Amino acid sequence: MMSRSWVNSSASVLGAQAPPDDRVSRAALIEDVLQLAECSRLVVLHRARSGDLESVAADYLALARPGIPRAGYRAYSAQAVNYIARFHTSQGNEATRVLLRLVLLAACIELVRTEQYLRLPERIFLNHTAMLVRIAATTDCDASWLNPDHDLFHKEFGLASLRLIAAENRVVDANSAIPRSVVWKSGIWSCPRNLAVFFRLGGFSPYLQTHVHDLTMSRITEGNRIQFWLSCAEILRDRPALKGMFGASWLEDPALEFAAPRLYLANRVPRDNGAIYVPMGTDEETVGNALRKSAFRQSLYDNGQYRPQRYLMIWPRARVIEWADRWISENPDHPGVASAGA
Repeated sequence: MMSRSWVNSSASVLGAQAPPDDRVSRAALIEDVLQLAECSRLVVLHRARSGDLESVAADYLALARPGIPRAGYRAYSAQAVNYIARFHTSQGNEATRVLLRLVLLAACIELVRTEQYLRLPERIFLNHTAMLVRIAATTDCDASWLNPDHDLFHKEFGLASLRLIAAENRVVDANSAIPRSVVWKSGIWSCPRNLAVFFRLGGFSPYLQTHVHDLTMSRITEGNRIQFWLSCAEILRDRPALKGMFGASWLEDPALEFAAPRLYLANRVPRDNGAIYVPMGTDEETVGNALRKSAFRQSLYDNGQYRPQRYLMIWPRARVIEWADRWISENPDHPGVASAGA
């Protein structure tokens, strides 16, 4: 287990911009993550009754940690993919779940020791550390998503390795590209208009991409969406190369104004502050996601009054930051402002 002296010395990399009490609080939070992860590691190893898994986890983590630029949080090197596939085939599901739990714990321990993590902006540091505490405190090795092909594992590993960044109750990928196929996704006739959009934006990459994470998602309200967008603005400020942020979902469909008025209202901020929307069509998954939790939308769909569509929302960098600065200046006493760069 890391000592308090190491944590205090490592906090010095925060630099002159961070006040002393900020360094102390960050050091304490880092130590919490380290202690929780170490305790969880020992519990998992005791249950596994195999010390060999720890070295296997370290080997896999070394292969899996490096991301592939612009390829998304689910992209791994061929060596990492082959390594975990061979282990899964030879050792089975139970051993693989234990191994992947150890990988998540080891990734948390490694991440909080890095300068990259320590230099995160305050709001993002606090958001992300809350996610790490949750991961580090978990010893469950029975979850079905502890599988090398499951999206929930990739998102948890993304958080533990900083491939993904916590932004309130969502996660974001700060090394993402918009697929060029969106130019003709809504039909050939829309190509000139869509090409003009990306010409104005300066290209298809890099952008901040938003993702829903089922292990952290809560009820969508305008309040938590505002906090999410403030977090995204903070990440954009910290990473000048990013051209803006984007997400693609049925939640961006303008038809929600009548099909889901509360959700439509909760997403009004980008719509009212310079976001660009590109229709992406529909498919079985889009329809299923839109109707799954709403008898009202299901009824509209059954009666032919609502056909869920997937839209790409692109919010240009300057407009995100402009909105965030204005919101902070207009809401100086809001609890979310203190860590939003005000």
